[in-house]
Amino acid sequence: MKLLKLAGLSLLACALHSCSDDDSSSTGGTNNEPQYAMTVKINGTLYNMTAPLGGNNASQGGFSEYPDETHIHLQGWPVNLGIGAMEISLYLDRNNLIPGTYPIETDSSPDATFDADLIDNTNDEFESAVSGTITITEVDTTAKKIKGTFQFRTSDDPWVASPVINYDLTEGTFNYDYDQE
Repeated sequence: MKLLKLAGLSLLACALHSCSDDDSSSTGGTNNEPQYAMTVKINGTLYNMTAPLGGNNASQGGFSEYPDETHIHLQGWPVNLGIGAMEISLYLDRNNLIPGTYPIETDSSPDATFDADLIDNTNDEFESAVSGTITITEVDTTAKKIKGTFQFRTSDDPWVASPVINYDLTEGTFNYDYDQE
């Protein structure tokens, strides 16, 4: 059993090591699709991100206060920081899956239409969006694919009158499949 676990961990390490951390391009997937589920500059540094289990499938299963019935949860983990070091979550309201630009709501309530947050596990801080937008550029409700862009600023204390901005996320992109089995 110990050998089986060691072999599994070795395969996982090889798979993660084979992921490129070359920030020169976010393309390279099939049919000119982006290679990464999400890309973003965080405080000026570009990160290529994948969904938690690899690939570009949206998360399911109650990972947040936004239930699967009302929201699509797009999670991204930087491929070059290691598993769970940092996480970006975008929450998209299923009733508003049409191309357009939407403000990120900063109250983090289940009634929010669009929301975003960042968890930096290197400092144990949960960062909430204090401003920003999510732009949906393409939606295919038959194939269950969604693409777009985002930008937002975060604070670990967003409820004060003048919150300190810890992270500035710019030039964000997303390309996810949702409701996949």
